[in-house]
Amino acid sequence: MDLLLVWLALLAEGNIAHVFLIAAILVLTLTMLLRLYRYQARNRRQTSCRLPARHVQPDPRGLRAGAPDSVVQWEVEMHQLARDLKGEIDSKMVALGHLIRDADRAAGRLEKAIDAARQVAPHTEDADKSPADESRPPEKAGLRDEACLLADYGFSVGDIASRLAIPAGEVELILRLREQKE
Repeated sequence: MDLLLVWLALLAEGNIAHVFLIAAILVLTLTMLLRLYRYQARNRRQTSCRLPARHVQPDPRGLRAGAPDSVVQWEVEMHQLARDLKGEIDSKMVALGHLIRDADRAAGRLEKAIDAARQVAPHTEDADKSPADESRPPEKAGLRDEACLLADYGFSVGDIASRLAIPAGEVELILRLREQKE
């Protein structure tokens, strides 16, 4: 009854916005209570229909309980193979990391040795150049030096040609000219 009097008093004052706000809150509250009641009633029905839980021993084969033994054995072997392969790949990655680190160290030592050689004998670079070298473009001279370096490392003519993207005949010519100079 008091609620009705509050409504009438708010309507008499002309606060329609307040009336609608209170009405909206009241409708929302009633809706939420109705949903809660339905939810609890549904849960009571579901729990009353359930059978008491029995203690069930899990199958050691897991999800493949109905599978033939040969399939389960195959699955176990595949898991073992996958684990072995992962171990091998991991060890190869570690070895590769060590090789890369060693190669970086060797490259650093070579660069230092080249810088030291340039500081010791800067005039030898100019004296070694022949007039034929000056007529070649600078990129050809760089290819010649790189081909000689790769040959010193023991690469074959075919490997040098493929790495430098030049014909094998040109590589052979570069190496013969170098032998004649020496």
